[in-house]
Amino acid sequence: MAKTSRRRTRPSYRAAQPGGPGSGSQYGGRAAAAPRSGDRVGVPLLPITLAGLAVGLLLVAFLALGNNPPAGPLATPAASYPAENPDHSLGSLDAPVLLQEYADFQCPACKAYTQTVEPRVIETYVKTAKVRIVFHNFVFIGPESTLAATAALCAGEQGHFWVYHGYLYANQRGENSGTFTSALLDEIARTIGLDVSAFDSCIAGPTERAKVTADTNEAEQAGIDRTPTLVVGNHAPVTGVPSWDAFSAIIEAELVAAGG
Repeated sequence: MAKTSRRRTRPSYRAAQPGGPGSGSQYGGRAAAAPRSGDRVGVPLLPITLAGLAVGLLLVAFLALGNNPPAGPLATPAASYPAENPDHSLGSLDAPVLLQEYADFQCPACKAYTQTVEPRVIETYVKTAKVRIVFHNFVFIGPESTLAATAALCAGEQGHFWVYHGYLYANQRGENSGTFTSALLDEIARTIGLDVSAFDSCIAGPTERAKVTADTNEAEQAGIDRTPTLVVGNHAPVTGVPSWDAFSAIIEAELVAAGG
């Protein structure tokens, strides 16, 4: 069984020295992305906002993470996704049970869950209006995590978050493997029928990346420290890849409690 990906506690932020640890991409870890409240990192030499710097570096990372075409045909998702809601959730808005999924697109255990348990949840509970799924980005593994999460939200702007999410996991090859290149992200976008020009502009812009950061911060404040973490209704969080029998028993119990 695949293990969870756990967010490691990092030391307090220190400004990176040229050529030293933490130099280069700002996505090497959340603690290295920006100073925490109260830290002093000196006076900026250029009149540029942190938001503008983040957007610029995201664009550089998007282009730098490779423009070579994907090796071989794309793998397809294991799940068949119904139409998603405007808020990118999946399932009836009136479903009695809410399933919240906290994940990083580079997490191998998240991929395992998406390819084994989640398709059965969708067929058994989502398509029967018993469960609604909300996906929360908890990004911490590396720069590809940020790019993939931003790309998925940009696909969601065109109504295809969940299908894009499925393709990302189907084509994931582990942590920081160089898989989520700009070429692959665009290839998925073309495959599912997105307007690729609008998709690329969305990735280069600040809006969806800010949502990824906000989502991750909220997850951290909620005590999430590993992926996948699955919260079914009022049940205690489940981490890792549960067996179908165990997970469906939790859902059934929550349905009874909710009167569903």
